[in-house]
Amino acid sequence: MLSTQSTLKNYNFAKLFESENDSDVEFKIFNAVDPKTEAKSVKGHQFLLGLLSPVLKKQFLYMKENVIEVRGPSFNSFRAFIKFLYSGEENDIKSINDLKVLFEIYGLGATYQVRGIRNLMNSFVEVPPTKLAYCLEVLQEYETKFIFEDLVKIVQEKCYETLNNNYSFDEIPPTDLIRIWESMNQDLVLWGWSSLKKLKDAAEKAAAAEKKEETERKEDSEEESWEPVPVKPQPKIIERGPICSNCNSIPCMDRQPLDKLKVGTKLRRTQFSSADCYVPEGIDAVVIGLNNEPQNHVKVDILVDDSTVYSFDYYPSFLFTYTCF
Repeated sequence: MLSTQSTLKNYNFAKLFESENDSDVEFKIFNAVDPKTEAKSVKGHQFLLGLLSPVLKKQFLYMKENVIEVRGPSFNSFRAFIKFLYSGEENDIKSINDLKVLFEIYGLGATYQVRGIRNLMNSFVEVPPTKLAYCLEVLQEYETKFIFEDLVKIVQEKCYETLNNNYSFDEIPPTDLIRIWESMNQDLVLWGWSSLKKLKDAAEKAAAAEKKEETERKEDSEEESWEPVPVKPQPKIIERGPICSNCNSIPCMDRQPLDKLKVGTKLRRTQFSSADCYVPEGIDAVVIGLNNEPQNHVKVDILVDDSTVYSFDYYPSFLFTYTCF
């Protein structure tokens, strides 16, 4: 008779995560959009998670009451990230169809120094025509953050393939076509004029067809009744505006975090939440150096009064705003 052996190799860690049995750490995820919303919890096991993440292992040493507060990523993103650490199932990531959630999981992999998860994310990104407009919106949010550089390039390539492989754009609503054209038109070098012209023609054609249909509906209604029929304003193609002379961006990045700015940008410090930087509040300065080599912060050099240089490590939690001149 063959004996049945129990080993950790065959243990179902995913089931352990779902059941929360014997958990000894609780992650409290706070809503970044509405801080007043009650935090949601994800439970785990210090020993197992510490094996996969040196950052978590260090956090476990200094946490209070076995609780770690998490601010930034959404609850769905953080839970999916921890679940994948337990299951190792690629389908847990592949089944996610929200690009923003994938970006957040990608960022969590970098923040907690989990090997392999960033490469895994690159292979699962898809950009169907119906989601092209949304994907471009997500890109605008993450393309200036250096830790997402690799994933941004992957998504841009996917968007470019989707754009070039569509000749009629029938799957995309007319209003989305116009939004896509306006977004891509801001960077002709990246997207290429030939592809954009095809998109612009499709957007203008769709807008004209929608306007014609609305006019015909209005005329038909007038024949049946003298009641006035409101006409919905038609979307218009908006040409790209001037580049901000200070931050060199469209639109101007006024009051954006410091890690989104560029060398040469003038700024003014407000609401600084850390004692690690001694830049005086309310004083004008110029960014003269940005070193993006670390994965979770930026080395910054700031010139004040044309003579004093402040150098410090900037983390996303620091609050900087700047004013264009």
